[in-house]
Amino acid sequence: MLKLNKHQQEAVDCNDNKILVLAAAGSGKTAVLVERVARLVQEGVDPKCMLILTFTNAAAFEMRERFKARMPQCVNLPEFRTFHAFCYRLIVRDSMVREALGYSNIPNIAYEGKLYNLKKEAIQQSGIKLTMKQINDSSSIFLKSDKKAYELYQKTLDRLLKKENLITFDILCY
Repeated sequence: MLKLNKHQQEAVDCNDNKILVLAAAGSGKTAVLVERVARLVQEGVDPKCMLILTFTNAAAFEMRERFKARMPQCVNLPEFRTFHAFCYRLIVRDSMVREALGYSNIPNIAYEGKLYNLKKEAIQQSGIKLTMKQINDSSSIFLKSDKKAYELYQKTLDRLLKKENLITFDILCY
């Protein structure tokens, strides 16, 4: 077991059902989460009932590998996933979730080139004067000053995505 500082050990020992660990890169978040999950498994919590979410594929992979090294006797692993992977899995597995999002079939993830073309088409079809720079810059002054135009663009883009049976990472996190 690793040597943890006081705050890290508090996070490992916390008995709340949900915790949020926020800290700077390299500060030991992964080690804390792996130790906490290992502690819970050792105390009898079923690993299949655990979901550990992170932002990147690399972080999910790293946590899974560290857990396997820490608990080699554990046959059933907890789910270590990214937020996007977890949400997409819900969409794939649950038709009610798909329907709530407006999809009748399992959508594919829109790759960058296709999404760029659909954004351009949405700009043209909505008849508003937006540039790709304005669309891609969510902090754009334009978006703040003309919210109706942006909402029209977004509605048009959503319709085009559904027509193509595509979904974006942004939609996955609605």
